[in-house]
Amino acid sequence: MSTGPHPMTYFREALSKLQVKRACDLPRVPHEQYTRVAGCVIARQRPGTAKSFVFLSLEDETGISKVIVNPDLYEKYRAVFNRGEIPSG
Repeated sequence: MSTGPHPMTYFREALSKLQVKRACDLPRVPHEQYTRVAGCVIARQRPGTAKSFVFLSLEDETGISKVIVNPDLYEKYRAVFNRGEIPSG
């Protein structure tokens, strides 16, 4: 049950201009090509056996995408990944 459109719907036009892909677009992205995705974080995992890699599940208006974050990127943007804070500067 929903009271309206998915929250990402309101940002899609701006995200499309930034070439941010929707979950439904990802099967057409070539294997091992970096791309941009956005969505609401529905799960965040950092297993001790994963050598500090972080795994995110993001939900947008078309589905769920899985993201693997390397340790260096995670450390650089720790506040964003953990609390959703936008870094200044």
